[in-house]
Amino acid sequence: PSLVGRAAPAGTRGTAMGVYSTSQFLGVFVGGQMGGALYQWVGAEAVFYGCGLLALIWLLVLVGMKELPKLDNRVLPLSPGQDWQALAERLKSVPGVVETVIVEEQALALLKVDAGQLDEQQLQGVAGAGQS
Repeated sequence: PSLVGRAAPAGTRGTAMGVYSTSQFLGVFVGGQMGGALYQWVGAEAVFYGCGLLALIWLLVLVGMKELPKLDNRVLPLSPGQDWQALAERLKSVPGVVETVIVEEQALALLKVDAGQLDEQQLQGVAGAGQS
């Protein structure tokens, strides 16, 4: 779940987590069905070997994966009635801010930030200017 949250774009984290959760439940269902079928048709050893084969395939997939950057999610409250486009551009210009999504209906800025490079004072200054 942590990787999904980090990989998802700033405004779609909830959707990505929902898809991930659904995939988990479908995987449990399909895996149980396949394991039961293997057990019934071939025997207990087939379930063991089938799980080993799936683990080996997953290991091969993992070898090719690249490590995701360690980004934090931030939510900044904003004052309604601002120039959202200009504020989004100012937020993107802050060192360490990777993605910015403005949710106008809730007056929030959703950010993905690199905590190691983030200029916290500049971010608060831009966010504070957006609230005036």
